[in-house]
Amino acid sequence: MQQKPPSSWTKPPPGFLKINIDVAVFIDENKFSVDICIRDALDHFVSVKLLHFEGSPEPREAEVLQGLLWAHELGLQNIMFELDCKSAVDGICERSTGNSDFNVLLAQCRSLFSNFSNSMVSFIRRSANIVAHCSARASISYARIQSLIIFQIESFIKMS
Repeated sequence: MQQKPPSSWTKPPPGFLKINIDVAVFIDENKFSVDICIRDALDHFVSVKLLHFEGSPEPREAEVLQGLLWAHELGLQNIMFELDCKSAVDGICERSTGNSDFNVLLAQCRSLFSNFSNSMVSFIRRSANIVAHCSARASISYARIQSLIIFQIESFIKMS
């Protein structure tokens, strides 16, 4: 029996970080935003990053790579990545193949994900990803800034 995805956010176990990622596409402005929230086992925000781009990609394509790239850049391990895009999660976990742009992107993600020890990617409902979702939607007001790190707790990142 397949387990239902959670409908509300849950804390990661001690020693883990949870990274929630969501994208908002603003078709009229030809822009999109990606929000990445990192929280710890005490439900504290470790860091939040907003990224803004030109274009109107498929949300599944915009969402999947940025959180992995940032976690890799920060040198994080013991991560629970959560996305509300089931096709992206399935594509990473099931090793889908093919020549489409999306499958090429998934192959890049799987390669990057292999650098993380003791980590996982899972699908969650939007209601469990509401902080990242609302932040990505509201970020249109920051659209002139290409990348914005709202805050980052350096001491925690260095410990992990």
